[in-house]
Amino acid sequence: MDDARGGVGMVSVRGLGRSAAIAAGLLAAGCGDGTGPSTPTHLAFVVEPQSLGAEGVFVPDVVVVARDAAERTVWSWTDTVELSLASEGGTATLQGTTGVAAVSGTAVFSDLAVEEVGTDYRLVATSGGLERAESQPFTVHDVFTADTVAGGSYHTCALLADGTAYCWGWNRYGQLGDGTQTDRFQPTPVATSLRFTAISAGAGHTCALTAEGSAYCWGLNWSGELGNGTTDSSLTPQRVDFASPLVALDAGYDHTCAMTSAGASVCWGANWGGQLGDGTDTTRLIPTPVGGGVSLVTVDAGFWHTCGLAANGTAYCWGSDYAYQLGDGPEDSDSVWVPSPVAGGHQFSAAVAGGGPCHGYSCGITTAGQTYCWGTNPQGWPKFHPEPAPLDGDPGFSAIVPGGAAICGLDADGRLYCWGDNFFGSVGVVTVSRVPTPTAILPQLRFTAVAGGGHHTCAVATDGATYCWGSNEYGQLGRTIEGSSGWSSGWSTPLPVWKP
Repeated sequence: MDDARGGVGMVSVRGLGRSAAIAAGLLAAGCGDGTGPSTPTHLAFVVEPQSLGAEGVFVPDVVVVARDAAERTVWSWTDTVELSLASEGGTATLQGTTGVAAVSGTAVFSDLAVEEVGTDYRLVATSGGLERAESQPFTVHDVFTADTVAGGSYHTCALLADGTAYCWGWNRYGQLGDGTQTDRFQPTPVATSLRFTAISAGAGHTCALTAEGSAYCWGLNWSGELGNGTTDSSLTPQRVDFASPLVALDAGYDHTCAMTSAGASVCWGANWGGQLGDGTDTTRLIPTPVGGGVSLVTVDAGFWHTCGLAANGTAYCWGSDYAYQLGDGPEDSDSVWVPSPVAGGHQFSAAVAGGGPCHGYSCGITTAGQTYCWGTNPQGWPKFHPEPAPLDGDPGFSAIVPGGAAICGLDADGRLYCWGDNFFGSVGVVTVSRVPTPTAILPQLRFTAVAGGGHHTCAVATDGATYCWGSNEYGQLGRTIEGSSGWSSGWSTPLPVWKP
């Protein structure tokens, strides 16, 4: 639910790629009918190109087979298949290896690309005297570039370099801010002339900050998470009712927290578990000071808890402790109503709160550069860990970003690592449901921003290209995708978001 700040780069990456394409080709070939070799008469696409981003490699690989008059794949055929690009009046060319020798009647093309944006492209396959095959039409999109990105439970938002805000995904409560309640499968401008310097997305609401320090929120407001003194939801940005300038803000599940220019921390919204830290369980419709007599320099809103950092490096957490995500040591799972120091005596340079109804956790980076996490184990420790424990396989992070299920971090060089619950592919690994240690994602790229959603993840590369992966039920990946690429029902292959 939290977002890292930055800007990023574009290369399309194949997660399933060759293995899935070959499997599709072999499936098309069948197991034979015992009649012996047959004579091929024509070519056929069994895995066709799908719409993709400009300069990106086709995902999945394209597969062409040779078939006989009875539509059986001819296993004995090993000739070369040539591919060319057809378009209506276009000048684009097909990049990559366009001639491939068939293996067992199947030709797999694994590095094709088209660099020019356009529609109604088609691939044409030819081989000797066989009847040629033509693919279904496909579109090459421009790639959406951003400066930073934020992940909500089922929606995603981003800021461009000029501060323009875009959102996409689930929009039942107006959390996309476009003035409608229509789900969007591509980046859609927020309906405002405001320009923002930071943006953060919660479950059903979104908040952003202007350069002058004014906060605006939109979407669901049943618990006052918009901070405008009402419980009326809004389809467009509404100013938060707070006079002092704010310098940072973070949207949690159904509450929001911020830091003022004077160094105070404030929160508003739902407070049933004490996540606002004001010593009560009273819902607050406007920003309310965090209590406990602690001065914080950062604050990070999680699912039903919040964490912050004092100037001396002590981490504090407060709110619901159903999964021991407060890290205060005792295994009592009692809520804490004001900031409580995290056990262990560590000095942290960052502290973040994450999780969902099944995963409540917090993590921090020490001043020595070590990562510790506590709470429900999305990593592979015993089920609960009531105080900080070192992260196995820690590569050394400069920033760490929690999501609902997956956790991601960036090292000092911008390499991206993720781990945790991968049930919908939010870690970005195709074959397993749980990734116990940090695993490199798109290792050929470098990133400046990453955001964790409920069951999806997005990141921005150094050239601004935005990638998303995981659940796409409501379009939170920023593009229409057919089927699934990995574990369970998600899309485990990081794919570039398309520019609208």
